[in-house]
Amino acid sequence: MSDAREGGSGAGRIGPEERVEALRPWLRNSYLPAFQSAMAWGWPRCRTDDERLLYPLLLVALTPYNAVVAPRRMPEGGVVSFQVSISRADSSGVERFRWSVLSGEMDEEEDGLELSLRLPVDLVREQPWRAAARVIEEIQVYLLESTEHE
Repeated sequence: MSDAREGGSGAGRIGPEERVEALRPWLRNSYLPAFQSAMAWGWPRCRTDDERLLYPLLLVALTPYNAVVAPRRMPEGGVVSFQVSISRADSSGVERFRWSVLSGEMDEEEDGLELSLRLPVDLVREQPWRAAARVIEEIQVYLLESTEHE
């Protein structure tokens, strides 16, 4: 896959704004209002180009879930810091899981969330779709394993 398509570091690298505009026409019409609302709320809260690059891709990748992606306190040395919350309701009430999604050169930090995903900075910058896919993979594995023990 070329650098331009995957957002690599070549001369054709797609910036965050261009990526969102290229992505928008491919979204289902039924999903577009939710995506636009999430972007209107979350995009201005993203502090780095790395967050602006990953945020819309996480939104799209998490579409099948009842999920919220929110920028969170940026640790020193961080370039990405999100909280991803997923919930479901059943007869016993609402069950929620929260993950911190971090990237950067930072110390191991106790953030109060037991579920933490650390992404290599190069992955976020050069292959942002793969970074989003890695987040989804970790979440799916956790959710499937947690429901197997019910």
